[in-house]
Amino acid sequence: MSANGHDRDAAYWEGLAVSWSPTRRSAALRAYSDQVNRALLDRWLPSSAGVVLKTDLFDEAVGEGLVSVLAARADRVVGIDVSPSFVAEARRRNPTLDGLVADVRALPFETSTFDVVVSNSTLDHFETLADLDMSLRELARVLRPEGTLLLTLDNAANPSVWLRNHLPGWLLERLRLVPYPVGVTVGPRGIRKALARAGLLVEETTTVMHVPRVLVRAAGWRSPRLLAFERAGAAPTRALTGQFVAARARRPAAGVPVAGPARNRRVAGLRRLVARGLSATVYRRLELMALPLDMLPAPVEPTVPVTYGFLEHGDVDALETLRPGLGAAARDRFAHGERCFAARAPDGRIVSVRWVARGTARIEFVGCVLPLGEGEAFNFDTWSDPSVRGVGVAVATGDRLYRALAAEGVRVVLRAVWPENAAGMRNAALEGFARIGVVGCVRIGRRRRYYARRDAPGREQR
Repeated sequence: MSANGHDRDAAYWEGLAVSWSPTRRSAALRAYSDQVNRALLDRWLPSSAGVVLKTDLFDEAVGEGLVSVLAARADRVVGIDVSPSFVAEARRRNPTLDGLVADVRALPFETSTFDVVVSNSTLDHFETLADLDMSLRELARVLRPEGTLLLTLDNAANPSVWLRNHLPGWLLERLRLVPYPVGVTVGPRGIRKALARAGLLVEETTTVMHVPRVLVRAAGWRSPRLLAFERAGAAPTRALTGQFVAARARRPAAGVPVAGPARNRRVAGLRRLVARGLSATVYRRLELMALPLDMLPAPVEPTVPVTYGFLEHGDVDALETLRPGLGAAARDRFAHGERCFAARAPDGRIVSVRWVARGTARIEFVGCVLPLGEGEAFNFDTWSDPSVRGVGVAVATGDRLYRALAAEGVRVVLRAVWPENAAGMRNAALEGFARIGVVGCVRIGRRRRYYARRDAPGREQR
């Protein structure tokens, strides 16, 4: 999303905060929502929560909210919102709250700041799934290793939510079905996939709020008896009746891969085996991924000292020392106008490299050339010396490269990743890349047919 789009979002929510006028119906919905969310926190929130981040303050500004429940188990509660008025009102009602104005897609916190992040219906107001993915990556970044994320989103598998999200905005406004814009979201399977793309381990999922919101608003109910309907969360139909899908996830410790159940791992292994067979014979395919450079997170710092910069033709021997065989490839790449960005250790050794192309991208795995638009760059062949892996050098090198490209006028960085390369896909997702299409090649004898396709934005996933 562009910076202008970001500003319009903040301006909208600030306007809503200024004009918000509570009614009996809205108060009933807020009370029911608080009851459901508190019951979920009772089950999932650690007894000693440490430092907690809440990702918006709408609940606290217009109702009782969750801060008091969080504060009972936390050492400190930090809350953010894009609306200054919502932040001010939430702080007035909750004096112990550390509230500040911020966007969840670009959090102003250092990496590994929070023990727990609570995000209840914050990330389902964006126009595209790319924004949702960007937000989840930011939440994963600010979580400490072994930290917990508690997340709820509108449930795309619920028929009423699906219908509401597909009605035109003007009709929703005229019918007064929702008091604010709704965005793309996911269902029970989609939330697991989204969290995995962000590098998080999913521990449990459920659905909540089994009384339709429109009925609560219409009737103006404020009865604790509504919680009795939450028993539907254990029924086989829970994915259809729950208004929200909820997940508890954990940021893994350094070096721990994100892996699913044994059956999923077996299926993934079979898929990789088939994909390797096809790649060696008739068919190769890569995911085309993109990283917009207008909303990069805070700069990443490695835990060891390094310096950064683009390399020159005279650095070919040093590249060969880093990775035998890279020297010859480097000469060819330099000759084609491709550039290499590197991190150097204090002794001058090159310890991490990333190659980048402008104008056209030669994608060797499928043997094709991809035209690049103005303002696009293609990042490929990332490599780090084993001695600096796991200390943030590779991620920091990418971060410095993207900022250098942005200073040159690049707006989007592209990358092509083999979908069966789980580590490559996970690393791309953690850096902020999201799928925008595919590139591939079909080979029959001596015949070759290459293709590249860019998808329409905002495709719903379930």
